[in-house]
Amino acid sequence: MNHAHGFPDIIKSILSHRLLRWFGTCSFSIYLWQGPFYSATKDFGASAPLCLLFGVMAGALSYYFIENPARLYLNRKWDAWQSAKKQVNGASVV
Repeated sequence: MNHAHGFPDIIKSILSHRLLRWFGTCSFSIYLWQGPFYSATKDFGASAPLCLLFGVMAGALSYYFIENPARLYLNRKWDAWQSAKKQVNGASVV
């Protein structure tokens, strides 16, 4: 993606599509959840299209209810810690 600025406009337009951006946002959670559903197709003969759908749904739910809230919480804590650290360092210099 380092050279994406040089892609033809049609490729950039396709990669910027809302659905592809959504899959990119949720991709890590979908990746984590696809394993159990893939195993269900191999070990128990479950329907592959149905397991694909459930894997994407589980990944999306995991992203919106676990991954994203945890990321936002950790970012708030990190920002507060960085601000406090700057205040302490600034106060000790003066």
